Amino acid sequence: MSLSARPVPAATRASVPGASLAAGALLSALPLPLAAGALPNLPLILLIAWSGVVPRLLPSWSLFVIGLLHDAVGGLPLGVSALVLPAIRIAIRFGEERMANPGLASGWLAAAALVMLATGLELAALALAGRAPAPQPLLVQAALTILLYPAALALVAALARRMARP
Repeated sequence: MSLSARPVPAATRASVPGASLAAGALLSALPLPLAAGALPNLPLILLIAWSGVVPRLLPSWSLFVIGLLHDAVGGLPLGVSALVLPAIRIAIRFGEERMANPGLASGWLAAAALVMLATGLELAALALAGRAPAPQPLLVQAALTILLYPAALALVAALARRMARP
């Protein structure tokens, strides 16, 4: 009997999106030497991808907790990502009806708009926390995050297919 023939328990299916965002938060904290000096915001792009593939699967309270984890491992003031991730989820909920079954191009455009909204919220939250950075590194991070959208969507779709198996 192969591993892929075993059913995926319902509790596991429900925890996969949150676990993938938490893993993205941990991966974002890896000290990788990049020329740009920024890494993509993995929890954010995974949130957007999960919302496009399996809407309403991630509750806002779990995004708050994942945001706190992202802040803690990323060196941000506690509460910045914990504010941004649920706010983006709320924005996605407002747009879900308008974006029923988007193609890659329109989904990518919507993801880009959400990433830029998140970047603006992050800049504002950092300013309120007294740690207003120069906007250039956050804009580089936003660009890298937007470019990562197709790969994040493919990963999430593969995980969702695996979760859907009986």
